Amino acid sequence: YVAAHINSYLQRVAVVLAGEAGNMLFPWSASKVLKLPPFAEVSGFNGKTAIVGCMDFLHGIAKAGGIDSFKVGNGRPDTDYASKGAKVIELLRNGYEFVVCHINAPDEAAHMGDLDGKIRSLEMIDKFVVKQIVNYFHLHPERLGGVMIVPDHYTNLPESVAGQRRVDIHSINPVPFALWNGRER
Repeated sequence: YVAAHINSYLQRVAVVLAGEAGNMLFPWSASKVLKLPPFAEVSGFNGKTAIVGCMDFLHGIAKAGGIDSFKVGNGRPDTDYASKGAKVIELLRNGYEFVVCHINAPDEAAHMGDLDGKIRSLEMIDKFVVKQIVNYFHLHPERLGGVMIVPDHYTNLPESVAGQRRVDIHSINPVPFALWNGRER
């Protein structure tokens, strides 16, 4: 009985991950198949949409919501910021209406207890992602689209909460983000 269910599950995984490399299975807990409405139905963006980032969960969310996804970077503070910014611009040039650029680096620096690394990550985001995208929009006002630049979640340094360092837990505060939508400045 269990083997039949595992085989069925692995067959479904093979369909979902077609064309992608997979070499591990992490059965953590019981769950249901994630079903999201198509992004266009809940967002109002009817054109092509994409997520740029490296975290595997993003690509699962993208597949479940009918969003294209592009794996760029490594999720650490030494990620390739310039490639993330360049990929967003490439997608905008290719007619994408809305692009989410996810950057995990500041959160990872916080988990490592590296305040200087977190600050450096934010500076790299400003220089290689935000600045490049804003420059693109200023140079091509006729091609404006929606872009959201987001971190994984909000983590502060070096506060302490109930004896735990802030790097050991995540905040419940809203996630900071930058959004540009040329239609509604």
